[in-house]
Amino acid sequence: MAETIAFLGSIKWRDSRPFTRADAAALAAQRAAVPGAGPEILLIGVSRNGFEPRSNLGVELGPEDVLGAASL
Repeated sequence: MAETIAFLGSIKWRDSRPFTRADAAALAAQRAAVPGAGPEILLIGVSRNGFEPRSNLGVELGPEDVLGAASL
């Protein structure tokens, strides 16, 4: 079992819809089921088609971010 959780994330690679506030809320709700993940844990979203405003995610990453990380 992990002793330290740095972040929780979700990827929504949809053809035409963004990462929604409901997606972010579902991720936040699932945090309670992860041992070691408290309310202060960083929430990260990855989306092919952007994010709805006020997603309350700590980090929002798009395709360019993923491709940029792959070249490191």
